[in-house]
Amino acid sequence: MSSSESDPFEYDHDLETPHANQPNCRLESNRVEHDDRPDEYAITPVDIESGILSTWIAVEADDVLDLDDWR
Repeated sequence: MSSSESDPFEYDHDLETPHANQPNCRLESNRVEHDDRPDEYAITPVDIESGILSTWIAVEADDVLDLDDWR
């Protein structure tokens, strides 16, 4: 890698505080069990206002690794 290139995965900066107009969203994860397909882990926002659409991130439970085991 040349000196003009940088590694996008080397992030050594402090995290920035969100701007005042950005929502401060807490997340939680839950295991969603299914009878007819693989179980999933879903990451969902907490404390959202009623009627506001939100995005859920879901992955098959078999694809999830425990962080301590992975290290």
